[in-house]
Amino acid sequence: AGVVLAVLASIWFGRQLARRLNLLSEDLLTVSSLDLSQKDIHASRNDEIGDMAEAIIKMKRALRDIVGMVRGNADTVAASSEELTASVAEQLRVSNGIAQTITDVAAGSVQNTTNITEISAVIEEINASAEEIAANASQVNHVSREAVEYAGQGMTLVKKVVSQNEVIAKSMDEITQI
Repeated sequence: AGVVLAVLASIWFGRQLARRLNLLSEDLLTVSSLDLSQKDIHASRNDEIGDMAEAIIKMKRALRDIVGMVRGNADTVAASSEELTASVAEQLRVSNGIAQTITDVAAGSVQNTTNITEISAVIEEINASAEEIAANASQVNHVSREAVEYAGQGMTLVKKVVSQNEVIAKSMDEITQI
């Protein structure tokens, strides 16, 4: 009777262990497919499997943070792009103003001196706008590089998750064969 009870307890414990490992495996597979929307599975026991569940939760939070930063950087890039578009439109308007000013200079020789002064002011505005565009482009380049770096870090974490998933799958196969 004691042996039967021990066998039943072993079978029950093995199934509980396999069920917990299956849940972790499913969570890791979900994360490995870059789906971070699933509910976190919190540890029900304070053991190695529970520690693995908590590590997965921390990893998912870190990946969510990285995704949030990438989204934030993408918003910054979009805003910078809009600013660049506005700057180009402003430069086009200024260029049209310069063209009109040149036409006015040709039409009236008396106004030449005044118009040349206006052209100089407009050219200074263009130079200032060009410097601003260069600064914005540099910022966009920096933000883009950061986004690529964060994406690389995210892929490294995903590769680690996939590797851990393979180890868990192998362990589960060994457990189920016992």
